[in-house]
Amino acid sequence: MGDFEKLKGMRVDDIYNKTYLAHKNIEAILNKEFDKLNKFKTTGFIGILEKSYNLDLSELKKEAEDYYNKLEEDANIALLKTQEEEPVKTYDKRLVWIFAGVVFVLILVILLSSDNNEQSSTIVQKNEETASTMQIDIIKDESAVVDEVLENSSGEDELEESATSTEDVKEEKVVVEIQESKKLETEVVIEQKEEQKVSVVAQSIQKITITPTRQIWLGVIYLDDYSKREYLTSSEIGLDTSRNQLILAGHGHLKVTIDGNDTTSSDDNRIRFLLQDGELKMIKRQDFRDLNKGKDW
Repeated sequence: MGDFEKLKGMRVDDIYNKTYLAHKNIEAILNKEFDKLNKFKTTGFIGILEKSYNLDLSELKKEAEDYYNKLEEDANIALLKTQEEEPVKTYDKRLVWIFAGVVFVLILVILLSSDNNEQSSTIVQKNEETASTMQIDIIKDESAVVDEVLENSSGEDELEESATSTEDVKEEKVVVEIQESKKLETEVVIEQKEEQKVSVVAQSIQKITITPTRQIWLGVIYLDDYSKREYLTSSEIGLDTSRNQLILAGHGHLKVTIDGNDTTSSDDNRIRFLLQDGELKMIKRQDFRDLNKGKDW
């Protein structure tokens, strides 16, 4: 009996209790339903099963690789066919654009001819308006001469008033300069406070890492856009503390390090975290579902 046959003889619940792989993923591997998984997950799950039960599943890996390679080849062939059909569609689009261009030119010619007729009538109206405007300007020039004579008679009074107003302007200028100086000092103090505030925020950002004590599957859901990221590793995982996120771990045999302070866990069950505003805390399954639109993952 081959190693894969041994694996198929095991109960799905027993495999789950040892590997913490989801039931649907275990069933997909046992039934060779590679279409339900992607290449990355399939390879990783087979590796976990090999290590957990000390099995040689190289033949299963080969079947999976052949399946995904064929998918890629089929996708490339479909892409080539699409690219070959595109020139015909492009040619049809060109005919449509040429026809539209001809129609546009005809409409433009009609509009220009009608505009010329309107412009000729407008020129006649403007000539009549210009003649009447010249008469009005002559009358205005005569009245302007009379006004200038009257203004010269009151020139001496205006000189005295101008001297007084000049002194008032100087006093107002000094007051404005003092106010602007105080305003500048206030702006400098505000800028210094803003710089201190930015420095305090930068210092409060923490470095958080998760280090499993054995191989683990770990998923991250970023709450700003609900995009996902998955890890299958036994190495240290660094978290992006600038983004709020949900974290789901396949088991709790791990160490959490926050700014050099370690917290160790040895839970066999799945555990969940919430990283919000730079603070990491463990949450219950229901809280996780509430934050993830009712989904476990």
